[in-house]
Amino acid sequence: MIDITCTRAQLLAELEAQGPGAVGPIPSKGPLPAYAHLLLSGHSVSETFSLLKAELSERFAGVPRPQLIRDLLAPLKNALGNAYKHGNRRDRAKSISVQIVLTRKGALIAITDEGSGFDVASTLRASREGQRAASDRGAGFRNLDRAQSIVCYEDDGRTILLCFRPEVGSTEPAQSPDHPDRDPALLRLLDPEWMRRDLSRELSDFRNDQSNLRKCRPYPAQGLANDLCGIRYVLEIGRPGDRPPETRTLTGRIHWEASEAEADFEAATKLYEALHSSQLRIPRPVARLEGEPQLVLYDFDPWMNLWEYLDDRGTPDVLRSCADRVGLALATLHQSRIPLPMAETRSLAERFRLTCARVSRNLLAVGFDIDVARRARAILRSIEERFDMLESREMTPTHSSLGWDCIHYAVDRGFYLYRFESCRLSHPELDLGAFLADLLLFSGARNDEETSCIGREAFLCRYEASTNQPTGAETLRTSIAVALLDRLDHPVRYLDPDSRFYADLVIGQCERVMKAAPAL
Repeated sequence: MIDITCTRAQLLAELEAQGPGAVGPIPSKGPLPAYAHLLLSGHSVSETFSLLKAELSERFAGVPRPQLIRDLLAPLKNALGNAYKHGNRRDRAKSISVQIVLTRKGALIAITDEGSGFDVASTLRASREGQRAASDRGAGFRNLDRAQSIVCYEDDGRTILLCFRPEVGSTEPAQSPDHPDRDPALLRLLDPEWMRRDLSRELSDFRNDQSNLRKCRPYPAQGLANDLCGIRYVLEIGRPGDRPPETRTLTGRIHWEASEAEADFEAATKLYEALHSSQLRIPRPVARLEGEPQLVLYDFDPWMNLWEYLDDRGTPDVLRSCADRVGLALATLHQSRIPLPMAETRSLAERFRLTCARVSRNLLAVGFDIDVARRARAILRSIEERFDMLESREMTPTHSSLGWDCIHYAVDRGFYLYRFESCRLSHPELDLGAFLADLLLFSGARNDEETSCIGREAFLCRYEASTNQPTGAETLRTSIAVALLDRLDHPVRYLDPDSRFYADLVIGQCERVMKAAPAL
């Protein structure tokens, strides 16, 4: 929240900062120390936020991701955006200066622009009264005011102070059991010098002109803050002549098998070349390095998937817009003639029986009562009776493993489809059912039926209008149920998969879908 009475000295005292200390740049390798005083500057929001997001996500990897987004990353993005748009008036010749003081209690971030400042008190008053502020800082200002972190201003509004204080004990970086650096075979992918040499040698950007890769800093996105996108490689690129260095971020996906990486890269390349939509973009696949066959590099920097985005900003209008966006994108994909591999010949019914057998075993193994497994098996029998409808449908290009964690909001403010190793010629209803299954879990977890109705209507209306044909209600119902029960075998990471609530939510929504009226 914005508190114009706070001062820098008060905030530093709350963080138990150890004096001014030596100010320096972000180190080129290794984690940030528990106490640090850092200084950096940039000329645009994207280059500055990309680096800070990666660095602070690692530093506060022990903070639950929803809190990290709400109280640190989203306010930071808003503050940088206001400094660039309103302070520097989008003049890229002007700088945005960022000072960061890190302690074991949290962080104080000071962002300074080169503008003329503004009347903070009147802008805050207008924002809280629902009026349009004279400084035109409305939306960003409101987002800063709703964060739990303390926000205040100095120097007539030219400097904003953001004080992030997570819960005690969650400020130390945490390592998840499957953290990449526990596998010696992946250590080199996190070695800055190794990757700098590899990228310099193999990326066409550095072979075809006089640019040179000065630095490469990998960020593994470890611990609870892991966004499941992959390693971020923040590159400092030297340009020929008097051109200033450029900061660029690549995202690297690590696959367990080289064949999966090859499938991911090939499908992404085909989709990138064939689909040209600003609604839901395909990230440009940059390379598969010859010496790292399990790694696929993408030229984009995501920071929230669709679940996180709607959790942070999910007003009805935002949800409606996102559902419309995905409905149009899937219609475009399904009507395309992209030459993808054919889905495996094993029937959907057989694959689903295997999935549900695992689900039943898993539910009993973790101690749920037998009624939960009984309900799951009853749903399975009901679904199996309808599989002929799915298996008779025409095959089209599909994502085939769609979920809200495959749709990402990036630093450049674009939405991207991601994870392409399962792309196949398959049944389009499987993509539709997967999107609607996550919508049901999202709304069910919040006990918000209105959310489900708004999203479903926007999604299906856009899809049907774009394909010029209605979706079959019975076929779609079956596809949603298939996707929901698959979430028991592959849980949604934003809900606790080991809780009775999660199983009841999934099975309850599945039962509702199977009993729904024909119009869903």
